[in-house]
This record gives sequence, C-alpha cells and structure tokens, in this order.
Amino acid sequence: MSTNERLIVVDRNQQLSPQECAEYVTSKLRNRRNQKPLSATTIQRWFTIGVRGVRLQCTQIGARRFTTPEAIDHFFDSLAVKGSAAGEPASRNNEVRVSAAPATSSKRKRLGTARDRRS
Repeated sequence: MSTNERLIVVDRNQQLSPQECAEYVTSKLRNRRNQKPLSATTIQRWFTIGVRGVRLQCTQIGARRFTTPEAIDHFFDSLAVKGSAAGEPASRNNEVRVSAAPATSSKRKRLGTARDRRS
C-alpha cells in the first residue's frame, strides 16, 4: 500500500451500493452539477477504471460492489490533490472545446468522414 492510500474499514451499516453512492454524491454536489443526477454506471467506472489514476475503493461481495461515505470522501480528496499537483484544471472549459473543434473538423475531412451540412 502506498503512502497516499489508506485502508477504509467497512461497517456493514455504512455500505453503499452504486445506486446509493450515486445518490449520495449527487446530494453532496447538488449545486455543482446543475441538478443533474449522477449515474450508477459512473460509480461502477470509478470502481474499475478510476479517474486520473485514482480508483474509488470498494468491497466486492459476490458479484456486487459496495463502498462507504469515507471512501467517497477519500476519492475526492485524492483527486483534488492529484489535480492540484499536476496543475491541471478541474474540467475542460469552453475555450479548450472551441479550439479543439477545428482540428476535429479538418481531421474528419481528411479521413472522408465529414458530414455534409446541407439544409
């Protein structure tokens, strides 16, 4: 176990399924997500793939995975530390999206997959 990881002790009463975890995270981030609910599929992805090399800790019981509120807090803390250490913004802004759009359009033309925009 690396120095950045810590063991989360799972209490049976605190276990959250992916759906319950999504509801918990949505309630915590309600003002930041424009009232959009988080999907249980996103939580599953955080369990398996992670975000920027950080995975959400979980326990697997049979075929189902569970996590705890403490593990969720640790996950977001780790993402904040990793993001600030790398100097990356938390998310892509509109300038990045707009600057990437012409490159994508010219690449599609070159590959012959550009859409014809006739009305």
